[in-house]
Amino acid sequence: SRLARLPISWVECDGLHLWLTEAGEDQMVFDTASLLSDPLAQEQGLEPVAGCPDPTLSVGATSSAVMAHFRGLAVAVKAYPSEIARGAELPHHPNVVRTLAWISVTDATLEVRELCVGGELFEAVAEIGQLTPALALRHLEELCAAVAHCHLNGQVFGRLRAEKLLLGFDGHLRLVPPSLNRRCMGRAPWEFDAPEHAVGGGGGSGGGGGGGGGGAA
Repeated sequence: SRLARLPISWVECDGLHLWLTEAGEDQMVFDTASLLSDPLAQEQGLEPVAGCPDPTLSVGATSSAVMAHFRGLAVAVKAYPSEIARGAELPHHPNVVRTLAWISVTDATLEVRELCVGGELFEAVAEIGQLTPALALRHLEELCAAVAHCHLNGQVFGRLRAEKLLLGFDGHLRLVPPSLNRRCMGRAPWEFDAPEHAVGGGGGSGGGGGGGGGGAA
């Protein structure tokens, strides 16, 4: 089934679009892999990876992220409710994961992102044991630059979790930006508040201005 038993509703609160879910053991709402077979997705050039028995890259609270092919490119795909209020497109930055397309299918909206083949930074650190001071400093600088880029363009994080920090093919950090409409305005429940909310707005124009970055991801 594309939809799990977990009830879900989509509401607007002071300009923010929020999920309301019931607590339960089964937190999966969307089976993203099954949505790749939707004719609407395939019409846009999105298709499963042939011969890949388990394309799952990660599992989140509301859907899984899976590997797929999009117009000849290997990509990552994540599903959201059809009523999603997605954030404005960010100017390119070398340390921010690029969103390549949004595709509406029968039961959901699919976000197509660049594939970060290095996986999660947290898992890489767990595997090697520790980072050298120089590499740790480089990743910290890249993270700060990526967060600042998002904030300058009006997008903020309610919670910046470890799974948002990925590694590209070049070994440099890639930050998954906020995909939903969480901008530097309005109010959210305190546990999801960003600093910009606490000080009353700040942090960019809210209209997508601000500097971009150079270089290909």
